[in-house]
Amino acid sequence: MDLKKIGKELFSGPDSESEKQLEVLKNCPLFEGLPGKELKNLQELLHERNFDHDEIIVNQGEPASAMFLIESGEVLIYKPQPDGEPREITRLKAGDFFGELAICEEHRRSASSVALIPTKVLVLFRQEFLSYARQNKEAGFTILVNLAAMVGTRLKNINDRFFELIEENKKLRNQLEKNEE
Repeated sequence: MDLKKIGKELFSGPDSESEKQLEVLKNCPLFEGLPGKELKNLQELLHERNFDHDEIIVNQGEPASAMFLIESGEVLIYKPQPDGEPREITRLKAGDFFGELAICEEHRRSASSVALIPTKVLVLFRQEFLSYARQNKEAGFTILVNLAAMVGTRLKNINDRFFELIEENKKLRNQLEKNEE
């Protein structure tokens, strides 16, 4: 019996850092449908990392070996441009995540990310996730199905936007032709 631990919990409550991490996992759509026991097992695989304001988290083109769950802070996802100005893709905050494709495939990062304010992320490495998924097949399957659903939704949204842009382009071309007449 660990009297120190019992005393700490009686007077200060359970480990709040551990609870925060568990809450991040619970609220992440990628892990939706997993029982609490599996979330705790996944929590043991997480590596905590802190980034200062303006510190690069990942660079476009780097090998992708992990995904990131934002516990606190704010992250800018962007594409570096030839003129040096970054093209913003999105801003993420506590509870969001990025780089999730890295847990199932080897590839290079398609964008860069930087901490906009001091930021704490939880890192899940592909090799650790794959080992976990092999040992916990049902949980691994659930996570990969969730990932596939998210990728499918993004692809549908991109397709919808692509066809909207084609229509806008047609309208602009027609207007330009009318103006030239």
